[in-house]
Amino acid sequence: MRMADQLQGELLKDSLQTLQLRSLYTIAGMQFVIPEPILKGSYGVISIPENEKTENDLDALIVDISSNGETVRKKLLGAKGVANFSGEFEVGGLDFNLSYGSKVHTLPFGIKLNDFIAEKHPGTEKSYSSFMSKVTIEDDRPFDYDIYMNHILDHMGGRFFQASFHPDEKGTVLSVKTTTLGYMDNLYWLLSYCTQGLWDYVLWEDQI
Repeated sequence: MRMADQLQGELLKDSLQTLQLRSLYTIAGMQFVIPEPILKGSYGVISIPENEKTENDLDALIVDISSNGETVRKKLLGAKGVANFSGEFEVGGLDFNLSYGSKVHTLPFGIKLNDFIAEKHPGTEKSYSSFMSKVTIEDDRPFDYDIYMNHILDHMGGRFFQASFHPDEKGTVLSVKTTTLGYMDNLYWLLSYCTQGLWDYVLWEDQI
C-alpha cells in the first residue's frame, strides 16, 4: 500500500516490479516499509533569487572575527522584529557573543496573547477586513484587553497599536509608542501563540 495516496496493489510471483519507496509491503505475514534515502548536503546562507524574495525574508550578516592570529567566520540572520544570537564562542583566547537584527528590550510587565482573530472580506482569501489581538496584561493587577484598529492599549506610559500579524495568523505584531519607559518610539511587539497557550513575548526596537 502506497502511503501517500493509500493505493494498493499485488506482488506477482516470479515477476519484476518496481520497488515503491514509502509503501507498506505485506509478504508472508510480515510487514515492512522502505524509506526514501537520506539526503546529504550542508547547511548555509545563500542568496534568494530576486523573483522569489518576499517581505518575510531575513537579511544575512557574514563577519570574520580575528584575534591573536586566529579567524572565525560567523553567519547571522536577522530582520525587523527578529534577532539572532550567535551564542558565546572563543577566538584567539577572547570570548565573543554576536547578535544581528532588532534590539531586545524587557518591559516592566508582560503581555500574553490569548487569541488572534482575523476576518476576511466575503469571497476572498487574502483580503482582510479587520484583525484583533486578545491579550492579557500581566502585572500586579492583571486584566484582559482587545487591541484592534482605533482601539489602543494604554498602559504604564506605553501605547500599543495593532500593526500587523504573521502570515500564518498564529502571531500578532503590535507597534508601541512610548517615552516614559525610557525607550525610543516605533517599537514592535511580537507575540505568538499556539492551541496550548502562550509561546513567548519580546519587545523589539528597529535598528537604524
